Amino acid sequence: MYKNFMELAESRYSVRKYKTEQISKEDMELILRAGQVAPTAAIEDRSQRPLSINK
Repeated sequence: MYKNFMELAESRYSVRKYKTEQISKEDMELILRAGQVAPTAAIEDRSQRPLSINK
């Protein structure tokens, strides 16, 4: 886990290769929750975000 924001920001990287395996439901819920609490550059309604799950 990250101790502070600077550690988190400095460790970010761009993913260029994607795996074909499906992530777990728990991981998906964690990712969606992180998106809900993340700050936005524009003030807008955060309650509406498109989600697509391909099976």
